[in-house]
Amino acid sequence: MVDGEREVKSGVPQGSILGPVLFTVAVNGLSGVVSSKVLQYADHIVLYRKVNSEADCLALQKDLDSLTKWCEEVGLDINPKKSQHLRISNKNFKTAIPTGSYNFNGEAIPTEEEAECLGVTFSSRLDWTGQVDKVVAKCRKRLYAIKAFFPRRFGVVKQLLFKSIVRSVMDHASSWHSTRKGLQKKLGNIQKKFLQTIRFGCLEGNERHDVDFRQYRQHLAEVGWHPLWQRRLEAHLEERHARKDNKKPGQRISFGARKLCASVLSIASYAYESTIASFAYVAVEILKDPLFCPSPGQLLSVGAFKNYLATFKFSNTKWCKDFIDPSLFV
Repeated sequence: MVDGEREVKSGVPQGSILGPVLFTVAVNGLSGVVSSKVLQYADHIVLYRKVNSEADCLALQKDLDSLTKWCEEVGLDINPKKSQHLRISNKNFKTAIPTGSYNFNGEAIPTEEEAECLGVTFSSRLDWTGQVDKVVAKCRKRLYAIKAFFPRRFGVVKQLLFKSIVRSVMDHASSWHSTRKGLQKKLGNIQKKFLQTIRFGCLEGNERHDVDFRQYRQHLAEVGWHPLWQRRLEAHLEERHARKDNKKPGQRISFGARKLCASVLSIASYAYESTIASFAYVAVEILKDPLFCPSPGQLLSVGAFKNYLATFKFSNTKWCKDFIDPSLFV
């Protein structure tokens, strides 16, 4: 039913088909009114810049003032109390903000040691402890729910639920960060505890708690799973392989000691290449390792490449020895 026509002088009609397009048009000019770099996703806005002096602090405050004026012009409201200021630095003595804090529309923006953006918790030192703790707490609640509703004999159903509502939480934004060995074990403990609830017996005596993850490795082999770090690493490598045909003509992609020449141009591949060398995409370190050397035949198709990954011993590579806890090797 239609209630009649109404004139919309500001904002975007929610729930409409054109809503996302209209909102994109409305906020498209933001990057032109500030000198700092801008990250936008839906109604989330992040302003960031490198601060080396008080002049940089003043420049960021000037951008916040410009943002205030821009919001008034386009009819948008930003709540300063829901906004956060996060300074990412390992320095003991940081550049002081001349005004004490950044302000938006006359109100101070609170400075936090941790801030959440799109479901990911970033700390001032980028150590990911807060993110992993949040993920572990959320996964434990879901794990207890699965255990409570389904007895041990429903192993297949429980595996499906685990992949859908638990593992998906652990995998959210996992490519963003490489965790310390202690945090890797925290995440691995979730998968370990789940496997103990399906058709497997517990260790006896002093080994009951499986401190060295020996039983965990046995359980992984029985269900045909990999540790979380290896599954994610294989996914990165498969993505890299899938992109090998989307390269600039004449551009070469390396797989270990081998190089392939590509013939198809793809704009999307440039975005991938811009991040492949970052700390998050550890796959590039595996590709550089001399032990990782698939044959031309193993690179012809996705299936052949997956078979190569299934037999490759990742634990022998330098990156795994440096950054993965040995107890999580299989």
